[in-house]
Amino acid sequence: MFSPQYVLDEILPLAVAAYPGVPAPVGWTVLGKIEPYDFGYVFQNGTTIAVAFCGTRDFDQWMHDFDAVAEFNPFGPGRVHLGFMEEYLAVKASVWATLKVSYDNLIIIGHSLGGPMANFCAADIAENAPEYAAKVTVYTFEGPKPGDSEFVADYNLKFPNSWRIQNIRDIVPTLPPPPIFNGHEGTTVWIDGGHT
Repeated sequence: MFSPQYVLDEILPLAVAAYPGVPAPVGWTVLGKIEPYDFGYVFQNGTTIAVAFCGTRDFDQWMHDFDAVAEFNPFGPGRVHLGFMEEYLAVKASVWATLKVSYDNLIIIGHSLGGPMANFCAADIAENAPEYAAKVTVYTFEGPKPGDSEFVADYNLKFPNSWRIQNIRDIVPTLPPPPIFNGHEGTTVWIDGGHT
């Protein structure tokens, strides 16, 4: 069940803390950095682990953002955005090395480019460690589309607790454009950034 207060109190501060130089929220400790490229952090609070991916921050990442070629999905059916998947595959070993601790709940968070990376991380867990998939909840903020309709359908079946928080005025979640990338993963929670 989606809780706006929980998102404001816990998830949003973790999303902000994915960026370098921002301290972990109160009650959370840093387990590790997502490397290379300082792509975020893995946090722990009791028996809950949070993997938080930040958004695009450098020229190479921008180039991957524009690499909107539909590529085979290594973690299940459908096709995915090649550039976003390449970014996730570059940091996958770092994320998995940190996830070797024991946990009861795994929260995967992503902002902007970190959104599809969070989706791919969840899909990777479902494919390669399915016993942990039921422990996963995903929250993305203003993320672009990660894959085609077949990817989205499979993802939504595996992750009913996946939430997309999207500002009604933001163009990033409309990208890449159809026809290949024609749907979004998770349940959309619309927010108004205050321009109406």
